[in-house]
Amino acid sequence: MHKIDHNDILIVGTDGLFDNLYDERIIEMVQPFVRGTQDALEDPDLVADVISKEAERLSRDQNYLSPFAKGAKEQFYDFMGGK
Repeated sequence: MHKIDHNDILIVGTDGLFDNLYDERIIEMVQPFVRGTQDALEDPDLVADVISKEAERLSRDQNYLSPFAKGAKEQFYDFMGGK
């Protein structure tokens, strides 16, 4: 169970998101869309579109050390690129 506070921003996605983007990168991508002292998200649909397009772009990059590739290497599986 996770504690969720008022004005928290939740990012929900499938493996298509989290296998290709590190959490830190997702946070970096969301931050420009957060406004005001209430931490309101300016345009959630636009944020989702920006994040999903970046995940898709990286999924096609065979030279990218994706979160999936990093985890695979930790399990001695030779895999490079997005997924």
